[in-house]
Amino acid sequence: MSSSVLILLSAFFGACETALIRSIGTTHDFLELMTAQYLGVSALCTFWMLKTRTPFLTSCWRLHLTRGCTGLCASVSAIILAQEIPVCAAECMLYTSPFFILLIMWVMKWDRKVSFLTLAAILAVGFGGSILALNPTADGLTLRHLILGGILGLAAACSTLLLRAVGKREEPVVRTTFYLSTFCFLAGVAGGYFYRGEVDGLICTEPKVLLIGLLVLIVQLCRAGGWKYGNWFVNSVFYFSGIPFAALLGLVFFNESLSAEAFIGIVLIIGASAAATMIERRRTQKNTSSAA
Repeated sequence: MSSSVLILLSAFFGACETALIRSIGTTHDFLELMTAQYLGVSALCTFWMLKTRTPFLTSCWRLHLTRGCTGLCASVSAIILAQEIPVCAAECMLYTSPFFILLIMWVMKWDRKVSFLTLAAILAVGFGGSILALNPTADGLTLRHLILGGILGLAAACSTLLLRAVGKREEPVVRTTFYLSTFCFLAGVAGGYFYRGEVDGLICTEPKVLLIGLLVLIVQLCRAGGWKYGNWFVNSVFYFSGIPFAALLGLVFFNESLSAEAFIGIVLIIGASAAATMIERRRTQKNTSSAA
């Protein structure tokens, strides 16, 4: 399956996960949702690894540990921002991560076959589309929130690039997902113990919560496979594709109307994705011609 298709699938199922969490409302807090869903993901990955006889030990455990830490840092930053500023503004800060990915890749000199300004311009179009679609407000926004937003974008970018690095080591996708889910589950248990003084009630068996865990598993597997085999820039632009899917689900299940600005934003996101795909295809064709 094409890596781009895997990234699109991860965006779609990620939007489904968000919609399902929204339907639950405030019945369960973040720690309950995180612990329950990642316990399910970890259990399913364990079963899969035992069935396929995939070893649990790996030589690149440091990469997995670092990715878990950066992922947790991004999650904590996102939670704080979502609690203190409008959700749309917090989401826009998350969508700065593709710019950090571009900057890190450029500094590390991993790929300079296409102009930096060209790549940045395409990302800017996608990000601009995200702003139009989400229509964030700056109510209550402070310097602290901007710093947290920068941390969120950078941590998410580092976690994603570490996923790419793990893939280059030919790590099985299921083991990559197992390590992250287990790390997040243990972090949820630790958070419940320190903030609640107990871990009772963290494990929820409500069907909707269990379904969220299944969606998280699909998202993580698709994302790991997409970043293992795909082009980093195309994947970065496709990062914005969760917004059109979320808008579609909101229209179908929550009767949310789509404003003209949001529609234009979605068109810009699709256009940026198409431009990134065309650039990658041209580069691939040139490489093929040179090799011939």
